[in-house]
Amino acid sequence: MSRWRAGKSFLGRETWSLVALVLLWLPAPGEAQTTTERPQARFVVPIARIDRTYLKNEATVQGTITSYKPSWRETAPHSFVLSDGTGNLRIAVWPNVWEKIPFKEQLKQEGQEITARVTIAEFRGALEGHLDKADQIWLGLAAPELAKPLIPTSAQTKATMTALPLNWKRTINEALEEAKKTNKNIVILFANPESDNGRYVEEKIFGDPLVRARLAEKYVPVRIDMRTDAELARRLQAFRAGTVGFYNSNGQSLRQHLVPRNAEELLEAMK
Repeated sequence: MSRWRAGKSFLGRETWSLVALVLLWLPAPGEAQTTTERPQARFVVPIARIDRTYLKNEATVQGTITSYKPSWRETAPHSFVLSDGTGNLRIAVWPNVWEKIPFKEQLKQEGQEITARVTIAEFRGALEGHLDKADQIWLGLAAPELAKPLIPTSAQTKATMTALPLNWKRTINEALEEAKKTNKNIVILFANPESDNGRYVEEKIFGDPLVRARLAEKYVPVRIDMRTDAELARRLQAFRAGTVGFYNSNGQSLRQHLVPRNAEELLEAMK
């Protein structure tokens, strides 16, 4: 580990902290609450792509309301079914949040188009979205230039990217040697398969074909298991499973750590 500590490597920096999660909504709270403005969300996830790896994580969805069910008691949510052409998702909104939505009456109408950022949960064996804040729902669909797909449009390109393997290095020294030989930077994933967020980042985000292609082109990936290398993770200021670190071939930090919420955030950080 001496090479990793040499010079101005990140191990000697004591002021590191995890980067705050990047805000996925571009307007300030309340700015997109009018019916005359299109909501702006950076990344929209097709409902058909939402599976159990999204549990306890947020996703931005959009579509058309097909049915509405009112709350029948104080502890029961209002709910509506959202359809985006790829699938349907029940959205639950508890009364304390519902009352703060200025256009809540319009959410009772079938055919109303909305965009919302929800937390994926499970209820009676089915996945659903929970709206946690009133300013995380918009009338209308997201601006198309911001709602970019996560996968290539070409089936051939997608198949090629999916085939790219992730050649994880087991140690930092291995990564350093490879990075110097190939003139690449280093990405470290602080993993923990026992953590929901750790599994989500490793399986869903690092499993994305575009992420794999970018890694193969520019980076040497290292996987540090936080269960067996807890001390190393602590020294590198990684305290949450799913944290990603970025370094050059000399072990110097390139940017603050990131806990990515989706593939696009990680791709943006790896530019």
